[in-house]
Amino acid sequence: MTSRQTTYDRRRAAILQLHKQKLGVKEIMKTLNLPETTVRFHLSAANVKLIDRPSWWEEPKKRKKKPEPKREAPKSDLDLDNPVTAARIVLRCRVTERLGSYWLDGSPVGLDQLIQSANSLLKERGKPQIKGKETWEV
Repeated sequence: MTSRQTTYDRRRAAILQLHKQKLGVKEIMKTLNLPETTVRFHLSAANVKLIDRPSWWEEPKKRKKKPEPKREAPKSDLDLDNPVTAARIVLRCRVTERLGSYWLDGSPVGLDQLIQSANSLLKERGKPQIKGKETWEV
């Protein structure tokens, strides 16, 4: 072997070793102080897939998983401070609000009627009723 082939083989081995360490072409160039064409030649001669990265590229850092926030048990429908909101939750789509008044099943109703109908549903389901006035209880 001539000294030229030995240098050639050593250079190729060094380039392939750095490539196995997942260094890109430009990083290998800087490390071995070689021109880009030489690095690309040795990598393509070895049938290696080139890793081209921009000059500013850095190895991505592993992200720490954020701890999941502790979830509280959902509030019961009736834990709400506002009885109208509790009644709207119980009655769902049966209640609409138009121009500041409540409509139940397409008919205008007052506050007492709204909460009484919500309480009647709650009583059928065996759940505690919305408390407030005595007239609301069914």
